[in-house]
Amino acid sequence: MEKTNLTVPILVGVVLFIVGAALGIFYQVQIGSKSATEVKTVNALASKVIPSIVAYGKVTAIDGQNVTVSFDGDTLMVPIVDNAQVFAFTNTTATSAPVQQKSSFDKLKVGDNINISVKVLEGGKMQGESIFIMPSSAGS
Repeated sequence: MEKTNLTVPILVGVVLFIVGAALGIFYQVQIGSKSATEVKTVNALASKVIPSIVAYGKVTAIDGQNVTVSFDGDTLMVPIVDNAQVFAFTNTTATSAPVQQKSSFDKLKVGDNINISVKVLEGGKMQGESIFIMPSSAGS
């Protein structure tokens, strides 16, 4: 009778151990699948077929050649290449459309709304290749 009382908890423990191991393996397979998908996405973005993508936002920080932009709660730091082209759209008069003019990186300031042409490199790193400083809205 004592052997029966001891066997049941041991069997329950072994079954729980097997179920836990199976769930752990299933979880690891799910994580591995997601990583493979992410790697494919990064490789596609690093392709020569996609010369650049655009990051848009308000400049929240400038640290050397690194520009941090924020938009709608998301923040992204983009390292900018040394020879990046910078253009500014400026309002010439209140009634005319903004005009694009060549500018320089040192004209960029916190609070500017910008578009950064970003190239994704192999391995998932990125670099900003050009910056477009958008016109300020009237009254600001």
